[in-house]
Amino acid sequence: ALSRSRKLYTDSLLDIWELPNPAPYFQVIQGGPCTLSTMRRGDVTAECMAPATLVRRELYMPGWRVAVNGEAPAAVQQEGIFQSDALPVGHNQARYYFTPPYVEFGWAAAAAGMAGLIWQFILVGRSKRQRL
Repeated sequence: ALSRSRKLYTDSLLDIWELPNPAPYFQVIQGGPCTLSTMRRGDVTAECMAPATLVRRELYMPGWRVAVNGEAPAAVQQEGIFQSDALPVGHNQARYYFTPPYVEFGWAAAAAGMAGLIWQFILVGRSKRQRL
């Protein structure tokens, strides 16, 4: 797909490519038919006459999750470079969430750093009191 794409912009941080055949952000690619409506990139409402596969043209990356009809969020599937998920028959609400991979380690490191900083303030305060 990228071989037929055209680079629109580049700098030291990123490249922006134009795909050869633009398509809707949300689209049923298998099953259905479904009527889709959305107001934001993060959620879609679908009325499906049969089970369907929905593609969301957001770059696939581990950490994306989708909650369909209020169920617990599950990992999105990969469809080429984009995301997909299954929709059952009937009225569906799909909401997408992103949590960076290994974010738990980042929070743990931040907590350890804050604890170390607080400990340093305590040590400096004790040192000043002992000098007086």
